[in-house]
Amino acid sequence: MSDMRDALNELARRRAPRGFDEVLAGAAASAERDAAARDAGGDELDTIPFVTSEPVARRQSLSSMIAAAGVAALVLVGTFAVSAVVGSGGAGSAEAAVRRLADAASHEDILAAAGLL
Repeated sequence: MSDMRDALNELARRRAPRGFDEVLAGAAASAERDAAARDAGGDELDTIPFVTSEPVARRQSLSSMIAAAGVAALVLVGTFAVSAVVGSGGAGSAEAAVRRLADAASHEDILAAAGLL
């Protein structure tokens, strides 16, 4: 905390405002001085840390498979719905519809009963 206070007091004592160009020129000069000091100190190259990420291909393939399964299920349900509405043909009379429903119930065929309803 006292280092920051000292730095701010030093800036306040300058009494000469600096613009953007002066700040950039000062930063470039400071970087050159630091590089020269490092070269004089014997550090030829700084070590560069390499960061590698883990592959995320498995996650993308899993989400793609889930999306494909969802689309396939949607198409399957849509096909069943359309075939139930269009393909049943319906009964010729109310009595025929009741007979077909009773026949589906006696054979425990829930899909046929649902199609008749």
